[in-house]
Amino acid sequence: MRIGLKCATKVQTSSCRVYSSSNVVWLCGCVLGKFQSDALLASPIIPANDTGIPFSQCNQKDSNELVVCSNTGAMALHNVHAVVVGLETKETIHSTSDGKFGVSFSSVAGGCVLDNITGLMWEVKTADGGLRDWNNTYTNFDSTAAAQKHNFASGALSNPIQAEIDTPGDSVGFKNQVNMQGLCDFRDWRLPTVDELQSILDYSAASPEPPFDTLWLPNTVNNYFWSASSFVGDSDYAWIVDFHDGSVIDDFRSFSGHVRLVRAGKPHISNRYTASVDKK
Repeated sequence: MRIGLKCATKVQTSSCRVYSSSNVVWLCGCVLGKFQSDALLASPIIPANDTGIPFSQCNQKDSNELVVCSNTGAMALHNVHAVVVGLETKETIHSTSDGKFGVSFSSVAGGCVLDNITGLMWEVKTADGGLRDWNNTYTNFDSTAAAQKHNFASGALSNPIQAEIDTPGDSVGFKNQVNMQGLCDFRDWRLPTVDELQSILDYSAASPEPPFDTLWLPNTVNNYFWSASSFVGDSDYAWIVDFHDGSVIDDFRSFSGHVRLVRAGKPHISNRYTASVDKK
């Protein structure tokens, strides 16, 4: 079942409805990290990939048990059956040549892959021992003005110096090096947010199957990947997405994690699906 990307902050307004377009479900009020007013609901703006969770796995009211989405309990909770059915029809007809069900990837010359649903272009890791090798790990310092360094022996915090941020062994320094090289002829690569990293994970994958498409995202280690999402309240922490099980955790910026860079692109959207009559 496809879902819109989560908002970082929720502002209480009237209901935020769910719409569908192409392979996308839109949370129409979710704008710039917040739920905005209903005046914005007419303009869907946030595309999201399929979570990988099939039509047989919907939550239901007052229960943690997953059921078929047409179940009365699921309908009582979601009331978006018309949209879900229309989207899940694709699961039986969609070719997997461009990725697993619910996603659509295409190759970009130079070592990148384009997500045709979200419009995000992703770095493809290498296995050559070079700058973008899949085994490389990085700290995640991004500011000399914040106490982001954690001394694991003493527990003391300190500010990183610019040289520690600029080194290729830090997420920022690595990003800068990749932009200097012009990966796939682009120089606007950046660290992805938590939601962006989650958008390329398949949450239907059962262990030990990796929760990502190994054909389109080769040389990907089943481990922690840094995000650009800061941990509010603790300057020495940031959010990490685990490419082993899809979980999201916070960790010390001094920790060595993996990095997969991303840049914005133009989503390829067609009117393959329409919203239900009541637009819920």
